[in-house]
Amino acid sequence: MTDPQFSPGQIVYLVCEQTRLYAQVIQVLVDRGLGWVRPLVLVTPTQTLVLEGSLALGHPHPPTLGLGPKVPDLLWPLEQFYPALDTEFLELLATAPRLSPSEWEGLAADISPRLHRFVNQLWQAQTTSLATEAGLPLDYSYPKDA
Repeated sequence: MTDPQFSPGQIVYLVCEQTRLYAQVIQVLVDRGLGWVRPLVLVTPTQTLVLEGSLALGHPHPPTLGLGPKVPDLLWPLEQFYPALDTEFLELLATAPRLSPSEWEGLAADISPRLHRFVNQLWQAQTTSLATEAGLPLDYSYPKDA
């Protein structure tokens, strides 16, 4: 995307390989080219993981826990986001599995590392792309001070 126009409350997604992270735009930092987003759903080829942010949008959750797995908000380059269709996102929420309290607890321990891996893969892909465009070697290391 070259000139993304997003607004607070809009649902967007990032994609890396076969995984998508759906998020809600909190604020657009136009001068810096960044979006402040709250992760909502992480979709892998085998699983749809509803995150804590989705609970505010009405996704059911185990009444004994009240919260989904907690993940941090992200600041990310705007040009990497794609707008999500409302129907697409609502279908994800509607078809996401309803988990028992013990399943939620197990998921909570697993979600942070999965999201961390996704963000690292996305960042690495962006870094590789920028280095290639600039004609820089991918294995460049900074000189050490003597």
